[in-house]
Amino acid sequence: MGFAGQYNEGFQNRSKVEQSVLDGFSFHKLLNHCGKSYHNNGVDREICIHGAKTNNSLVKFAVFGDSHSTALLPAFDLAARSFDAKYVSLGMVGCPPLLGIDVAKGNHAIGVCENITKRQFEYVRDNNIDKVFLIGRWSLYTDGGYENEVEDHFLVDKDSTVLTKSASRTVFFNALEYTIEAYRNIGVNVYIVEQIPQQIIDARKLYDHLSILNLDGNEQNKAIENHSISRSRSNDLQAYNRRIFDQLASKGRARVVNLDDYYCRRDICKIGDRNHTIYFDKDHLSIFGAKLAAEEIIKHIE
Repeated sequence: MGFAGQYNEGFQNRSKVEQSVLDGFSFHKLLNHCGKSYHNNGVDREICIHGAKTNNSLVKFAVFGDSHSTALLPAFDLAARSFDAKYVSLGMVGCPPLLGIDVAKGNHAIGVCENITKRQFEYVRDNNIDKVFLIGRWSLYTDGGYENEVEDHFLVDKDSTVLTKSASRTVFFNALEYTIEAYRNIGVNVYIVEQIPQQIIDARKLYDHLSILNLDGNEQNKAIENHSISRSRSNDLQAYNRRIFDQLASKGRARVVNLDDYYCRRDICKIGDRNHTIYFDKDHLSIFGAKLAAEEIIKHIE
């Protein structure tokens, strides 16, 4: 089998995935100029400036969060360039952009996430930025996943180090209120970007599987839809977080950005179609998927 594969330069007919889909599994290059610490997941990473190239362009807003904020950068980049503006970002996988908290049983040692969010706040304060977008896989820290309770990524603070779902939710609520108030006290408008629908099936595995079934275009699209999460199930996962967000928005303390309509039609939030993947994996957007949200982001930075 090995010699046959080498002689034929691979089994050309075994897997046929559209190049546009394969391109969707390449990570964007918006962080390439941000220094080595961004590419080795360095905890010493600093603020990165993006957007318009002209020297007189102003920094219009900041984008902070966990890995979901990084995946969404193509949308913010398109929005910023449409205004000939710059913006800044600082994100770290597994670190929600909430002041005064840390993440236990997460991706980093205790102290890393708290340090990141402190530097985010200080940069905004010292550079007179008046709009901050907070982005996260919020349900990870309060609900876990579709099937399980919180098993890792517990939120803790100086008053609570208990690793339970209930305790993590309490820390989340208190930290979100504290973070919003801290930014408001320095004249910043806070935008909370709600979590995008989280899939159950990994996009890459799905497209690899479909590529060997020899389905026509309509059959592929139907199969992708059948494996996509329903809007109602996605809403159930995020119900706690969104209830808190809505309470804060109703009091005028923050503005909530919901992107569901860019990814869901009727009750299905599709992984993609035969030509494009919206997702990079189960819960991160591809470049194509992120750009779908640019229209909504533009509405909030005008």
